[in-house]
Amino acid sequence: MFIATIGLVAVSLFGVAVSYFFLRSHVDPEVVVYTAHDDRRPSVLILVIENIGPSPAYDVRFKLSRPIPKNAWGIKGLRDDRPAETMREGPLIDGIPILGPNGRRVLTWGQFGALREALGEAPVRVSATYESRRRFPWDPTEHTSNSILEIRSFLATDVSESPELRGVKALEQLSKDLSVIRAGVQTVAAAAQRSEIDTQS
Repeated sequence: MFIATIGLVAVSLFGVAVSYFFLRSHVDPEVVVYTAHDDRRPSVLILVIENIGPSPAYDVRFKLSRPIPKNAWGIKGLRDDRPAETMREGPLIDGIPILGPNGRRVLTWGQFGALREALGEAPVRVSATYESRRRFPWDPTEHTSNSILEIRSFLATDVSESPELRGVKALEQLSKDLSVIRAGVQTVAAAAQRSEIDTQS
């Protein structure tokens, strides 16, 4: 009987612990850092810092396993064979005071060829540390999450423009064409009006 009681208590405690950690995963912030294609500039890669958790992350700080390049440009490699600048400022270096739920910081990073040459094949590990506001006396307030920055997985990926982007560009070009046509019509109308005035004179 005693052993059975102890077993029930252990199972109950285990259930409470699982429920608590499940609750924590639904209330704590979680900051991740990743690489993505820029939707408006298909050949450009961006760095995204995002809080995918349901609560704000305060005093967000990052630690990089090694320095990373900044604005590395070139489709096939670095332009002019010059080394890319090292990132020395910005949110990854200076941190973020507060990042709300679904909050993001987006940094233009460069183009695949130049980044591959500047960064190399090895990924960069990013450790983010941040705080949350205490809900209960026993709640943890300091959190850490780990991310990886890499560009190798973008090799041979499709960077063609989306239909939405092509549609936007087509509308922009149509607007420019209409402006040119409008200007031409106004010029012709002004010339015809001057000719009519000269004839009446």
